[in-house]
Amino acid sequence: MKRSPRGYFSDTRKRFHATFYGQNFIDKIKLLFSAVLLSIPNSFVEKARVLEHAREYANKVAANVKIRVGETVFHVVDFESVTILSDSFEPWMWKYLQVSDDGTFVDVGAHVGKYTVQVAKLHPKSMVIALEPNPENFRALEKNVKENRLSNVKLYNLAAWNRKCILKLYTGDKGGHHSVKREFGRGYDIVQATTLDDIVREACVSRVDVIKVDVEGAEAEVVEGALEIIRRHHPKLVIEIFDSPEKILKLLPPEYSCEKVADAYYLFYANASSVRYNSPVL
Repeated sequence: MKRSPRGYFSDTRKRFHATFYGQNFIDKIKLLFSAVLLSIPNSFVEKARVLEHAREYANKVAANVKIRVGETVFHVVDFESVTILSDSFEPWMWKYLQVSDDGTFVDVGAHVGKYTVQVAKLHPKSMVIALEPNPENFRALEKNVKENRLSNVKLYNLAAWNRKCILKLYTGDKGGHHSVKREFGRGYDIVQATTLDDIVREACVSRVDVIKVDVEGAEAEVVEGALEIIRRHHPKLVIEIFDSPEKILKLLPPEYSCEKVADAYYLFYANASSVRYNSPVL
């Protein structure tokens, strides 16, 4: 996809800003080197065949660094991870991740733990349940929970689905793009899948406050496997949806309504007095 000059310079500025998140000088230098390679215009890369693997190499370099966001340290899997973990990425999300002391936050598609780790730190008396099926992402997620000395997190190297089964998780071009729904021609991992109902039942939690779902197209299957939780606990659901939210809303109990909260993200919430579907509100 061809970018406008304005879009190119905006993306480049964000990449170079991200280099300051490096935990130490060496990490910053590695991120700077990666940012330079990733900022080479596509047209130039296509013409100069020697640079055709520049982006792949840039992400390999970035995968060996640690970054610091506020008081939290993260291991990353590629340069995109740095952007995702930064304060400027999805700042609106925190409004919807409020968890009570005896409550639970369920992070479906946890990636390397931006929300898992920070919610667990902000709410040390709560429980965080995180699911991430991709092996590389999951290893970084485990490191990040350990690095930040968190004891209120349960991690599952599983895909959330509507039944127990085996799935093909297709490898995306970036760590946040892997999907069981879309094939990218980059291979796949065989992953175990189960339902959120089974996970939460096993965890023996007293209540579920919020479920965040970012699963690159498998939202309906995740919700189908969580209907017991939803009927019992009436959690808020923050779901990334690339299709219509109506498909999800039809699966939920009748007391649920929804509103659009950001590009591709919808909040589903229980309110007995609300209309079945509200017009999206930004």
